[in-house]
This record gives sequence, structure tokens and C-alpha cells, in this order.
Amino acid sequence: MASSDGDVEQLSRKVVQMCVEKAAGGKKLSEAEKKQVNNKAATKVFQDTLGMSKDDCRAADIAFSKYCPKGKKDIDLETFMTKMLPEMAAEALAKKGGKKKEHSDPAVQEKLAQFKSKMAAKCKEWESAPTGGGDADVVKRLTDSSQYTGSHKSRFDESGKGKGIEGRKDIVDSSGYVGDYKNAGTYDKAHKN
Repeated sequence: MASSDGDVEQLSRKVVQMCVEKAAGGKKLSEAEKKQVNNKAATKVFQDTLGMSKDDCRAADIAFSKYCPKGKKDIDLETFMTKMLPEMAAEALAKKGGKKKEHSDPAVQEKLAQFKSKMAAKCKEWESAPTGGGDADVVKRLTDSSQYTGSHKSRFDESGKGKGIEGRKDIVDSSGYVGDYKNAGTYDKAHKN
């Protein structure tokens, strides 16, 4: 059972790092930056993995400011896991009724274990989700040139391959005798005697 507890702990930490990456909005983060949890990432953890409401996340904002060092905008992953997460477990129990308990209280520890189990399950769910998710259908439709209409349709040939500059610009062929003459180079062939 100890190995499964270790797996839950590892997966719950990993899901926090995933939330940090999501909160970064696509910015590439170093391994050190993935271990720095800002308030936005903390809110994502509580809403996206634990299903807490916005009202519950107000308590998370208070807890975050309690553990965030002055002058900083984030807390390290270890502080988040060992202090802020137990604080939120105690807060969740106090919300159900009763007064807020210490982090070492067995009921708080049980709630904390439930939190980590939910987080580990969410981590497995996110990891097993196909890459691209629901966006794959959208991208497929947008890149299917057979569905294009109007001026965009002329940018591709029948096979769907792009025509390049010919598809984007009207190139004037000024090789004929007059502007609309289409049979350039045929005069000599037709008038050979």
C-alpha cells in the first residue's frame, strides 16, 4: 500500500505542475518554473482537479497569500503540497460545519488524502486523453481545402495542394501582342509557308 500512496503523492504533484503549465498560457516553462505555483495555478488546481466552486477558491486566495512570501508572486511546490493543500482540506471540513482544525488532525489528514486521490485520478485522466483532444476535428475541417469556397477555393488545385503565388495573386501575362491575346508564340507556327 505504501507504493500506491507514493504513486498518489507523485501524481498529485504532477497534476499541480500541469496546472502551472496551463496557467502559463502556452509559455514554455523550465523544470524549476514548473515547481513555482502562482495564485492562478493554485485556483486551477482547486477548480479543475478538485471541482471546488469560485466561493471555495476565495478561501484558496486567502490561504495563498498566507503562504506566499512577501514580494513574491508564487510559492514553491513543496509549500503548496505540505501547507496550502492541508489548509484547504481543513477549510473544506470547517465549511461543512464545525470549527477549523489543525493540519495534523486525523479528519484533516483524511480529507487531504481524498484531495490527493482526486488529483491523482485527474492526472491519469489528463495523461490518457488523446493529444489534440476535441480540437483535432476543428483543425481537420479548417485544413480540408475541398470545403473552401469563394476566393479561397482558387488557392488550391483539385488534389488539395496549394498553388503558391499563383493562388494568391492575379499575375498578368503580358507576353501577347495585346493584353487579352492568349496564344503567345503561335504566330510563327501558323504563318510558316
